[in-house]
Amino acid sequence: MKRLLYLLFILTSSLLLSSCGNKYYYDLEKINITTTTNIMKDLADRIGGEKVNVYSLMGPGIDPHQYIARPNDFIALDKADLIIASGLHLEGKIIGVIESFENDGNKNVLNIGTSLINSDKKDLLIENENFGGLYDPHFWFDINLYIEATTIIKDKLILLDSNNREYYQNNFDSYLTELLELIKYAKDNFSKIKENNRYLITAHDAFEYLGKEFGFTVMSLQGLSTEAEVSPSDVKEIIDIILKYKIVAIFPETSVPIETITSVKEALNRNNYKVTIGGNLYSDSLGGNSDDDTYIKMYKKNIDTIVASLGGGNNNE
Repeated sequence: MKRLLYLLFILTSSLLLSSCGNKYYYDLEKINITTTTNIMKDLADRIGGEKVNVYSLMGPGIDPHQYIARPNDFIALDKADLIIASGLHLEGKIIGVIESFENDGNKNVLNIGTSLINSDKKDLLIENENFGGLYDPHFWFDINLYIEATTIIKDKLILLDSNNREYYQNNFDSYLTELLELIKYAKDNFSKIKENNRYLITAHDAFEYLGKEFGFTVMSLQGLSTEAEVSPSDVKEIIDIILKYKIVAIFPETSVPIETITSVKEALNRNNYKVTIGGNLYSDSLGGNSDDDTYIKMYKKNIDTIVASLGGGNNNE
């Protein structure tokens, strides 16, 4: 019944959108992929190259935890030869939509989170008791897990299009080299931050994988999902931690309103404690500019931003 309602919605949406322009298009010459996030889109583009036509439901700066499906999305999902979801409950408000297509025996749906759980990299996933005991969905900040996701997509494309096996494998091999270089870039630059400054305070809990991989203590105002409300006690707890450990910077995120972070800074100012609001970190979405519109560019910008803000001394000492 739910599936029937979605199909009826698609038909209605098609009529409504035919007169106002539709950004989605189906390419008869390629494998048409619809991804939920633009992080997954970039990954599909890198491995699929010229053999794929990739459309992302969510553009730059969109928060996937809060995202609600639009009429155009149902068309893009229904027409796709392959749907790629990030998974692990990242797409909180459209899980039902994705599941409806997963339950359709005629639709190829690749849920990366589920595939990671079933892979030999499962032990790298972080369980979170405050997220109902589920896994932290921000797996791409562990570059090794992201490499596994790259392998999963490569294998899926080869399965769908075995005639181009060598093409997909070559794209994978080239991208793997870049990802291994990214790991080295992260290690080399994070080494510039002293141990007593390795505290990463952010708007929501998206950086546990980065913290685990590169030796940061990570704390946030909101939980794994931005749907969680920020209470006065949450703000006080973060302020107490900042004062206790003399933390030098706190970080807003591109897909999360900055108000919660600025409220912390204002409260610290009243305590005569100086803290820097670091540059925006990319958590759940890539940017839309030439320097932040790919996974590698995004990750490097995060590294540079963190090092610039935490690499110096503490003005309060």
